[in-house]
Amino acid sequence: MKRVGILAVVLLLTAVISLGIGFVALWNKDDVMETTDFVLRKLEDGNYEITSLVDSSKEKVEIPDTYNNKKIVGIGEKAFYQNKALTEIKLGANVKYIGKNAFSWSEKLSEVYLNNGLERIGGSAFSDCDELKSITIPDSVIELGEYAFASCSIKHLEIGKGLKVINESAFRSSTIGTLVFGNSVEEVKDFAFSYVKCDSIILPDSLQKVGVMAFGGVTANKLDLGNGIKEIGESAFAGWVVPQGLTLPESVEIIGEYAFYHSSFEGELVINSKISKIGNSAFAENNFEKVTFEGARTEIPMGILKKNPITDIVFPTGVQQIGAEAFAESALTTITIPDTVKIIRTKAFENSALEEIVIGEGVEEIETSAFNKCIKLSTVRNKSGLNVVAGELTHGLVAKYAQTVINE
Repeated sequence: MKRVGILAVVLLLTAVISLGIGFVALWNKDDVMETTDFVLRKLEDGNYEITSLVDSSKEKVEIPDTYNNKKIVGIGEKAFYQNKALTEIKLGANVKYIGKNAFSWSEKLSEVYLNNGLERIGGSAFSDCDELKSITIPDSVIELGEYAFASCSIKHLEIGKGLKVINESAFRSSTIGTLVFGNSVEEVKDFAFSYVKCDSIILPDSLQKVGVMAFGGVTANKLDLGNGIKEIGESAFAGWVVPQGLTLPESVEIIGEYAFYHSSFEGELVINSKISKIGNSAFAENNFEKVTFEGARTEIPMGILKKNPITDIVFPTGVQQIGAEAFAESALTTITIPDTVKIIRTKAFENSALEEIVIGEGVEEIETSAFNKCIKLSTVRNKSGLNVVAGELTHGLVAKYAQTVINE
């Protein structure tokens, strides 16, 4: 037992000494240089990164291209973090990366000149900078970190042609005057532009995938989805405030749950036949007055247009099922259920303005409360095999309020 104990102590001391040596090596004084303006750290390849300012009260800073004939290739993590004086930063020609939180919370920073050759902007690099005038992300940038420009105020933002992916929450909760996308962005990840205030969102044709809440809660006068999007994630455009029409591009194949939920989109919604999957409540709580389902579709998803002032529906060819709450609380006054429909799910038309219903001949089941609270309903024409009787509380309450039931 003593031998085991001694061995454990030896191993522990060895680990501590190893860690200590590593720590000393990491912060070796020979690797840290100080000029009249900057503190720099020497990297393994012999080049340098800026770690801080010598005088944090300087308002305008220009990063030199070299130091001791070696390139200055980076801005280190938190190098200018919470700087209270900095108003202008100009990067040298050799800078390849900006570290995490490098300029975050620099409350007076307004002028940022990013060099062509910059490749990576780290997470939260410029987050919470409230005075930014214009940001042009160079074509050379291939990586933009999470929260890179979150909670900022930017008068003009231009995203270069080299960036293919905009990471999570990159511009979340920012105010952006004008926004220009380079035609290279292929994916906008979760929450990237959520809660942004912007003049307009015009997406590039290169964009194929939009993540969860990527543009959720946005305030913008115009939305153009471009012509390349294939997948729209859950709640991707939910919570839009400004009333406007919505045009889905022909390229769309998948629309996630709540994708355009609780927004102010209005007019006619056209759902083309190429859309193979639509999530529940995708367009619920908007101001659409008409919906047209193009082509064939066997099922209308649950809650897809709940709480919309719909007055006209063009059903898809071959539809067999109308989902629960699909058209609940609509402004429909008359509805003809297609003969292909077999089942109408619970609360499908609940609390709508219906006055007349025609039940198609293929209907086999009407679930509980499918027509609940349709208090204006006066006439039901039944072409199905169901036995519908005026005033009875059967078949989804379709005839609860009806004065006239015609079984054909």
